[in-house]
Amino acid sequence: MIYAFEPIPQLFDLLSTSTQDFRNNIKCYQLALGEDISTKNMYVSSGKSDASSSLLPPVEHLVEHPDVTFNKVVEIQTISLDQWAKRNDICFVDFLWLDMQGYEFNVLSASPNILKTVQAIYTEVSLVELYKGSLLYPQFRDWLENQGFIVKSEYLDWKDAGNVLFVRL
Repeated sequence: MIYAFEPIPQLFDLLSTSTQDFRNNIKCYQLALGEDISTKNMYVSSGKSDASSSLLPPVEHLVEHPDVTFNKVVEIQTISLDQWAKRNDICFVDFLWLDMQGYEFNVLSASPNILKTVQAIYTEVSLVELYKGSLLYPQFRDWLENQGFIVKSEYLDWKDAGNVLFVRL
């Protein structure tokens, strides 16, 4: 089963439409994973990319990617991974794919119960502070290693960010 989260209404509609033939295997939630159940501001990206929206305000992103703009802020609903799992009677998650524009650490650190069940995490990492308060890759890697993960593969293709596959020891 695949559980997909997309808080931005237009992108959620696109996600729902593109996965409608797979409803038995894909469940979509118009939520953002966060630290708790709340309403937060989402800084919505546009311009060259609609895939850079974040719960954190852009900082270096504005410098490194001037063709991506953040002219809109929308209120979205958040839920922690632990709260979502409890609400949906989910006991474990095998694999997480996180692309949260600097918010990955916030989500994982707020959900220690479900994190203990995860076997692999493919996640975006920041090499510079693209978003205010985002944890940079070296500290994020150290934290995940302390949670029992090791780096299996690194894809640091950009000077400011990349993707890393972590697996549980």
